[in-house]
Amino acid sequence: MARLIRALFYFFCLLLMLVSALGVTVYINLQGSLPRLEGHLDGVPVSQSINISRDSNGTPLIEAGQRSDTAFALGFLHAQERFFQMDLLRRNAAGELSELIGPSALERDKNNRKFQLRQRAENMVKAIPDDQRALLQAYAEGVNYGLHSLKSRPFEYWLLRQKPQDWQASDSFLCLLSMYLNLQQGDGGFERSMQVLKDSVPAAWYHFLQPTGGQWDAMITGPQPLTPLLIPDSGWPAFSSQQARIAAQPALGSNNWAVGGNLTTTGSAMVANDLHLTLGVPNIWYRASWLDIQLQRQLTGITLPGAPFMITGSNGHIAWGFTNAYGDWSDIITLQTNDSDTMYLTATGWESFTIYQETIHINDGSSVLEPVRLTRWGPVIGQDNQGHTLAIKWVPLEHDGTNANLVRLEAANTVDEALAYAPLVGIPHQNLAVADSQGNIGWTIIGRIPKRVGLDGEYPSDWSKGDKSWQGFLPPEQYPTVKRDRNGRIWTANSQVVSGDELKKIGNSGYDIGARAQQIRDDLEAKNQFSEADLLAIQLDDRAVFLQRWHELMVSLLDDPAVNHSSGVDDILGNWEGRAGKNSVGYRLVRHFRNEVIDQTIGRLYQQIEEQSRFFSIPAVIEYVDYPAWALVSEQPEHLLPQGYDSWRAFLVTCLNNSIDDLTQNGKEPLKQQTWGKYNTLNLTHPLTKALPFLSSWLNMPHEAVDGDDYMPRVQGPAFGSSDRMVVSPGHEQSGIFNMPTSQAGHPMSPYYGKGHQDWVQGHASPFLPGPAQWTLEIRPDK
Repeated sequence: MARLIRALFYFFCLLLMLVSALGVTVYINLQGSLPRLEGHLDGVPVSQSINISRDSNGTPLIEAGQRSDTAFALGFLHAQERFFQMDLLRRNAAGELSELIGPSALERDKNNRKFQLRQRAENMVKAIPDDQRALLQAYAEGVNYGLHSLKSRPFEYWLLRQKPQDWQASDSFLCLLSMYLNLQQGDGGFERSMQVLKDSVPAAWYHFLQPTGGQWDAMITGPQPLTPLLIPDSGWPAFSSQQARIAAQPALGSNNWAVGGNLTTTGSAMVANDLHLTLGVPNIWYRASWLDIQLQRQLTGITLPGAPFMITGSNGHIAWGFTNAYGDWSDIITLQTNDSDTMYLTATGWESFTIYQETIHINDGSSVLEPVRLTRWGPVIGQDNQGHTLAIKWVPLEHDGTNANLVRLEAANTVDEALAYAPLVGIPHQNLAVADSQGNIGWTIIGRIPKRVGLDGEYPSDWSKGDKSWQGFLPPEQYPTVKRDRNGRIWTANSQVVSGDELKKIGNSGYDIGARAQQIRDDLEAKNQFSEADLLAIQLDDRAVFLQRWHELMVSLLDDPAVNHSSGVDDILGNWEGRAGKNSVGYRLVRHFRNEVIDQTIGRLYQQIEEQSRFFSIPAVIEYVDYPAWALVSEQPEHLLPQGYDSWRAFLVTCLNNSIDDLTQNGKEPLKQQTWGKYNTLNLTHPLTKALPFLSSWLNMPHEAVDGDDYMPRVQGPAFGSSDRMVVSPGHEQSGIFNMPTSQAGHPMSPYYGKGHQDWVQGHASPFLPGPAQWTLEIRPDK
């Protein structure tokens, strides 16, 4: 017995030693993958010494003698802080995620391989001017130096048991192309869905479901006609009785606006920008500031890990912001093919598909061959609901559709100069709002606009006769542009910005309804003097203007005895604050009621179409659904009364009671406890925690109830919302405002991991410029 006890004792001692050794090894590797913050690095391939100081939030200020050295330093910082993130971006575009994270990414890789973006990115590097190529190369050298300067590979690669691969200049283009994939539709989902809808319902119903605009329109220029919405005379197109759940879709993202110099406290114009995106850990953006000695200015704003450019920010002379522009940047081509689907018809006769076999490597050592078919117009992307083979013509796949010209914006001194550069820039198309230190403001589309001949691009079309084509890109002098003087205001929020002939140039791929833009416009028109804090207050505006009429409709039902009054609904609606506050029960109830009405009317029709066609995407077609939904409940046409009800009032009361039942789990929980924040709770996660949930408490941000929602300036969901908030007046950056979710850091042991996150949650006016230096690192060249 004593021998057994001694053996067990030695065994547990050995086990403790092994566990301790493992813990020490893990700790050493984690420590070794932290970025270098202080001291100096010698023998670095740069022309002059570079000084990098970081403030308490980890925001760097780069001081370098020339732009290539700034690019090197930025690459160094990106690699040390965010290499895994930028690796995911390049692999996403190239269709190489499976090689890193395994078979779970295989379908995504197959989908993205058809664009052959790695090869295209390499060709892009060859096509750009020498100075831009040198900038990308300097950035790549900085990335690789930063990666290899770590004492241990980034911690994500230890967890995945993988080794990071060096960065190439072409990888920066892959990161830009990845943003195209995230912000636009490489599958032609909007055009294909609109065609399916058009084929599925009578014409009167199609125009009812897809109005061209309505009372929420808030364009910044051009006629804004309010076309009456005509309810179809015929009854509902046949649909099943199955209950739908389509209305609770995430909003489209981003706001920006600018006000002229006569309206600001600085005398300079002022711009505000908050980019709404899917949120995670780390944040997609990396804050940075650098001194450009050649241009004699300091640039401050956000950068995209993987690219050497300032995305939005200020250079002391101009400040600029972006919102995603939902114009039409691609066309779906319906191919006429032979019986064996090996050739397609063109204006010059039958032509064979060009076929490639793309090899997709998987991290278990296996590989998959994925065939890719190309046409003279672009890659084959699949089939339509009639079985026709489809190809896509898409701006980023065209020569110079993606380029490095964003760097030119850094040198702009005025609104006019910025607007002149914008048509030459090859990035995912954005609404550019720009302000200058002279007090002027302007808007245009930044990105290459296709010049269409013979088509408007609204639906898939046959190009085989040669009467439809693209003839390069729209020349700069034809770009839609709006300029305002010192007394002006400009706003965009992913909705329609212009109308008439200017809209025809841009097209439509699913604009957001204009409620958010209209609320911003009205906020701007309510005052004649603005400070940075005033514009931040507009970014944080969570008033539920869009839902006000739905609230009034619900209140009108409260005198009906069939309403579930015992739930306390009367007091909740009577005390509704009219905002998406995290403690509001009334807001959550009104929102749910609207969604319930839509789901039980138009939603059932849309769901039926989706069940009948795998080429129909409900999210692609419902942005304007509030117009027909409100027409139904306000006009209450007898012939469209949902089946099973003797009156519209009875139907609406049922929707109200259903909403109460849903929120209370059929009365199991008190309605008064069902706050908006109980649903709208942040869930900002690191991508690794999906596969390794035991790391969640270490990597993810805290779960917190938050204000805001769709259809208001403060767009906020559990994992969607403002990826940054910026307010700045060029020349007065010291009084600018900036906050950002999660933090600057990508490493959980960083001293600033999570720093600044609470400023973003609570909307505090944290500084735009970096603060006092907490850490300083010097990069020295070869002597």
